[in-house]
Amino acid sequence: MNANYQRVQLKGKSWLGKFFRFYRGWLLFFGILALLAFVTGILTVSKVSDDLELDKLPSKAIIVLFEDPKNNWGYFIQQLLSFFYIIAIVLLCNFHPCMIWVDILIVLYHFYCFGFCFLGIILLYSVAGFFNLLLFILPFFLLYSFIILLLVCICVKRCILKRKYGSVCSPTFSYKELQAMVWVLVVSLLLILLLQTLLIPIISITIIV
Repeated sequence: MNANYQRVQLKGKSWLGKFFRFYRGWLLFFGILALLAFVTGILTVSKVSDDLELDKLPSKAIIVLFEDPKNNWGYFIQQLLSFFYIIAIVLLCNFHPCMIWVDILIVLYHFYCFGFCFLGIILLYSVAGFFNLLLFILPFFLLYSFIILLLVCICVKRCILKRKYGSVCSPTFSYKELQAMVWVLVVSLLLILLLQTLLIPIISITIIV
């Protein structure tokens, strides 16, 4: 039993290593774009801080959360809709290489909005807003964003392979493996969102906005 577990563990580590080697170029590219978009969002909100209000933030989920911290399922629905739109657009845009630019815009907009909301919440709620972001929103946002970046990289790489070789497969991953990756990432995103939603009432008790 222990030997079987070790074999599965080694196989999993080998597969993950292969995965990140295969997509590391695109991950680095989109990571740099994400950082630039995040900083741009922060700089933008700093220029309009005098007229800033909660309902002017670009994220409806964050607006719902800070209007009523106990409305955790309202937050869940808004965030779920946001993820649905992002995933639908990313998956639909992976059928033709020219649609890669849409994926890039999705990444830029996603991180720009969070940069805007990040500083906006701090300006609106001061120390309480900062602790909410640092302890509750930021860790989950990083997990969500990492999964979204992986989905984007898979779809972009698929487009590149189709343009170069006329096939979405590669010597590294089969078509079934690519499908499995997408499903695993989507399910992981939903499970993390559900976990965050269930934790909201606990956080709202410990940190009062």
